[in-house]
Amino acid sequence: MWSELLKFLTVTFLYSTPACFVYIRFGMAFWGMPEAKNTRSLLFFALGQSILANFGMIFKSPPSVQFVQFIASLVVMLLICFRKTKISLLFKTALVTYVGYNFSEMLTVGILLSFMDREQILRYPYLMIIGCLPIFIACYRVSSVWIKNDTDLGHKLFGFIKGRKKSPLFWLFTLVSIQAALLFLILVTGTTLEGENVFTNVSYLTVISFTTIGVCLMAIKAVAEAKSQAIQMTQDHYIQEIESMFTVVRGQRHDFLNHVQVIHSMVKMNKNKELLEYAEELLGDIQEINEIIAVGNPAIAAFLKAKSSQSIGLHVKFEYAIQSLKNTKLSINSIDLVRVLGNLVDNAFDAVQHLPPEQRLVILEGCREGDNFRFTVRNSGHAVSQDELRNMLKIGYTTKDSNHSGLGLSIVQELLKKCKGKLEINSIPDQGMEFSVLIPIL
Repeated sequence: MWSELLKFLTVTFLYSTPACFVYIRFGMAFWGMPEAKNTRSLLFFALGQSILANFGMIFKSPPSVQFVQFIASLVVMLLICFRKTKISLLFKTALVTYVGYNFSEMLTVGILLSFMDREQILRYPYLMIIGCLPIFIACYRVSSVWIKNDTDLGHKLFGFIKGRKKSPLFWLFTLVSIQAALLFLILVTGTTLEGENVFTNVSYLTVISFTTIGVCLMAIKAVAEAKSQAIQMTQDHYIQEIESMFTVVRGQRHDFLNHVQVIHSMVKMNKNKELLEYAEELLGDIQEINEIIAVGNPAIAAFLKAKSSQSIGLHVKFEYAIQSLKNTKLSINSIDLVRVLGNLVDNAFDAVQHLPPEQRLVILEGCREGDNFRFTVRNSGHAVSQDELRNMLKIGYTTKDSNHSGLGLSIVQELLKKCKGKLEINSIPDQGMEFSVLIPIL
């Protein structure tokens, strides 16, 4: 009886009270509660909670009873010492306190088990005190920084989670974190499926099994969502380019009467030279639209018109010559083909920006080549070394500024891989770069 009383006093005053004080202070600082600065109330809470929680040690109460005592004493002392605080905040504080208390205890026990058996740890409580001391000091220092800076980390973190709770990637990360934490606890506590630890292990393994299923489901959902977003983004871009081309066509139809009136006036005024120049400009504009439409693929036609308009703003001479794709079925769908050509042409536009405007030239060609259709993008500029050619295919590699991700060619490779296509890169001395894609014809 006296030995149990001595153990009760040692554990209560030298371990439980300091631990409870540190973790209740840590929990309140985590949630940005002003009560974290009230040291007197925190000490009174820690002492009362520790006495009530450990009282069962004197009578050798079973672990289940001691667990109930711990939870009950935590709730009772919180309500007594902080009765003016909102219940919701007390509940959040109790949760952080309980998790911190048990985590530090399990971590310390796991480390001590590497050097001694459980009976020695239970026989000498001061070993737990010494083992937990670094964790107590670290938690105290962290909570002091939060209190000094009025850091409401808990609510900020809760707001962050709330804003991302619909994201499968967030839940994937959360489930993996839970698995990692449980596996870490099993590792440090040296738990095995034997004897008194069977219930604990079954609980661990059950949670790990369910989280594994959740991880798989979230991973599948994340991949599907990412694919859906990519398709939607490309479709939006494709529709925007189609609308851009139709806007030009509608504008030309709308202006047709104006053109006829101008031609009529020039004829009446016998301004033949000016009439010829005007007619050539008008025919050139119409011929450009006809050439685009003649491609025979609405997506590529819209793409060419969009890039032609973009090249004007960039002061780049953009030329194209694509053999008709009418009645030609490629192994790649139109959306992915636009993404491939878009990345290559955009890279070419970027590559010529350092040149004087009169030297900026980008050429897009397309023709049938046996059982494949070859698209080639050339741009003027300087040649590059073999090392640079190899690096171009690496994810994240870029020679441009920090605003570029370096993902363009990797995206092209991934899309071509899906359709069994091929990417070829050549550096032509004194001429620039040439990128060719070979796409099988079905």
